[in-house]
Amino acid sequence: NEGEINNSYSNSAVTGTANGLGGVVGVNNGKVNLVDSLGVTNGANSSQVGGIIGVNNGTMNSGYNESIVNGQSNVGGIIGVNNEGKEVTNVVNATRVTGDETNGKYVGGLIGSNSGKVANGRNNGEITGNQYVGGLVGSNEADSTLTNLVNDSSASITGEMYVGGIAGSNAGTITAMNEDTEEGSDTLLINRGTITGQQYVGGVAGVNEAGGRIENTNNDVELFVKDGTK
Repeated sequence: NEGEINNSYSNSAVTGTANGLGGVVGVNNGKVNLVDSLGVTNGANSSQVGGIIGVNNGTMNSGYNESIVNGQSNVGGIIGVNNEGKEVTNVVNATRVTGDETNGKYVGGLIGSNSGKVANGRNNGEITGNQYVGGLVGSNEADSTLTNLVNDSSASITGEMYVGGIAGSNAGTITAMNEDTEEGSDTLLINRGTITGQQYVGGVAGVNEAGGRIENTNNDVELFVKDGTK
């Protein structure tokens, strides 16, 4: 996509083996607004897989995903890979997102790997992968921001290593802010649900890297290790 996609609805089975597979758009270099994706997005042998967009080089505003998403690595309910500085706002994932459980990395309820700016998002689904698995993003890279996000109580996040309620790994900023007053607010970033992993497992992030910042979070999760203990 080099132009604009507006007010669109997809209810189909999208299957492929190439990287950059999306339920609506494989690679977005333009604008995607007001899009719903249902059905199945099956990239079991692919990476950079998203329920709406495989790879985002543009902007995404107002998206809802209810398509079951499968991929290898860089798998997200909304976007597989959100590239540097790109903005994503008002997005919801409501279903299962699965990366390869043996080798899959960077699996998130909204975005597999984020290098941009994500605001006002929600995850209700079951997120499963191997490493860098997050309720909202698998990884939040340096100079990237996650603002005003919600993991609902129905959310379930499961992986082996680097598993977090919001992000598997964070090197950027995870925060909440009242958009009217521009003041911090812990009522706007809410993290609930269950998180299960083996190593580097956290309520907000599996690992907070050097330079990573986490603030204004409201955390109410259940943490489990793979043997079933809390």
